[in-house]
Amino acid sequence: MTETIRTKRLELRPATMDDAEALFARLYSDPEVMRYSTRVADTDVATTREFLAKAIETHRSGAGEDFVVLLDGEIIGKCGVWRGNEIGFQIARDHWGKGFAREAAEAVMARAKARGLASLMADVDPRNARSLALLKTMGFVITREEKNTIQIAGEWLDS
Repeated sequence: MTETIRTKRLELRPATMDDAEALFARLYSDPEVMRYSTRVADTDVATTREFLAKAIETHRSGAGEDFVVLLDGEIIGKCGVWRGNEIGFQIARDHWGKGFAREAAEAVMARAKARGLASLMADVDPRNARSLALLKTMGFVITREEKNTIQIAGEWLDS
């Protein structure tokens, strides 16, 4: 099975270290994009490189699939499956509300299903109304809620 996924408008491919600067500029340095992430916005590209190296190794080892999302050759996001069956996605703020997160997530979900994954889950901060609404339209349902599941920058967040 090919590593690259193509949709009507997007290309999803495994990340490389050459993507670090674009990911830093478009996603990881933007506090609004990172607001509901499991880490704070990066203050330098070196931090993005460290995170990216781990994501690349996860993909390479088969422990997950992590794709950069490209529109007309430009990185606009990331989407993938981690920790066995947890789907996640991030899209650059100037592309919010255009259906790109859904398009990427549906492609990743189809790939996961074709590879034999029976179910997917998403761990979402309950304040992230946009992601919750998107996941609901894609057939996800809330199965449980938990308090204080992760601490980011001294603040406890729920799931």
